[in-house]
Amino acid sequence: MSSLLCNRHFPDRFKKSFDRIFAKNPPLFCVAGDLTMKSRYGESLLCFTEKGVWAFDEALEEEYICFSYDEIEKAEEDNKELLDFVKDSLGGEV
Repeated sequence: MSSLLCNRHFPDRFKKSFDRIFAKNPPLFCVAGDLTMKSRYGESLLCFTEKGVWAFDEALEEEYICFSYDEIEKAEEDNKELLDFVKDSLGGEV
């Protein structure tokens, strides 16, 4: 883990799950945060792999979720009208 590219101290609470998930193929890089998905101070971690994004968050019941880049792209396509409306409303990019 010493060669892992991360923007700040790795959240120790996720180490066990992280080591199990990424035992053979470590992520390309990680982004650690101090806000949870429930907008509270806490620990969170995004891990970017070649195939998708893993989100570790203390607010999650299962501690982590994963989205493939294909799933993210499909969600963007499926919500194009909503995204266009938001972009127009904000006068820019989303």
